[in-house]
Amino acid sequence: MAVNRQELQRILSELSVKIRVDEEDLKKSRRTMEGVTQTLLKGLQMQHGIVRNFQYTGSSYEGTKIIQADEFDVMVLLNGNMEGGLQIETRTPGYATLQPKKPSAAIYSDFLDCDHRFLSPEKVRQRFTGMVQTQLNKLNFPVPVKLLAHGPAVMLRIQDKHHIVEVDLVPTFVVDDQFYVAKPYKSYADNPERSIGGVSTSLFWRQFTSLDEKSMLSTIDRDQGCRRKCLKILKYMRTRDATLSCLTSFHFKNLVLHHAADGDWRDANMAERFLDLLQSLCTCLDGGNLKHYFISPVNLLDGFGANVIANPKGRVRRLTSSDQAIRQLLQ
Repeated sequence: MAVNRQELQRILSELSVKIRVDEEDLKKSRRTMEGVTQTLLKGLQMQHGIVRNFQYTGSSYEGTKIIQADEFDVMVLLNGNMEGGLQIETRTPGYATLQPKKPSAAIYSDFLDCDHRFLSPEKVRQRFTGMVQTQLNKLNFPVPVKLLAHGPAVMLRIQDKHHIVEVDLVPTFVVDDQFYVAKPYKSYADNPERSIGGVSTSLFWRQFTSLDEKSMLSTIDRDQGCRRKCLKILKYMRTRDATLSCLTSFHFKNLVLHHAADGDWRDANMAERFLDLLQSLCTCLDGGNLKHYFISPVNLLDGFGANVIANPKGRVRRLTSSDQAIRQLLQ
């Protein structure tokens, strides 16, 4: 049975309210998180000249967070201009290796790989984790703060009377006006390359466009559009259906950005635009190609095996054509 647009419009409108983050909770969580991280930043800056600043990014600052204001992303800007600065040695779409322009630069010596050539993302993460723990041991915070091990990021857990907030601190260098973060090379891929140009991919830094995403998404609905509502519903949909788990919020974010200027995005047309997004996602999955909005050579589905894509592809196709399927998922 074809999707009933009128009924879908009602479902989407109600769901967009249901999954919306409470604004007061968001304000309280942000205030608590920013107070803790700014105290931490001052301590780090006093002890370590390489720490420049923090930048707050992610869904809580883009207006795309759903349900709870309990997670935040913070870019930790490290100084890449000291003692001659850093340069890019090897580049591949979306990734690059970083090395000191002066091999003798002492400020970066603790971060270099075993050949003393490239900045190692793993060593930077380890060193930064130690720096943060030292400050947590020294500083006084008005609420309990704990350091957690969380993959490539350094995570803080902050607890006050009403909230538990988790904060990802992501070490970041700026080189040639581009941001590079210490995150693994194609961690989503089935069989990512082990080396490029003779260099281990474990030494590649990921190009990061989070500030561009924040700038665009925070103002994307100035025309009173429903783009962010559709993005939040896509994210919610993923939490409800395990067959979509290989896709991430970043896939959905880029999908929406690619179509942000297409059609009429007023609330009255939310069902039409949402189905357009699902149909476009189906096309992307069919072709195994979803371009990064800000780094067009990067295919966000590169490295996904056919067996991985098969399930979400079939599921999304059914959602675009079955009234029952989409109602069951969203209600």
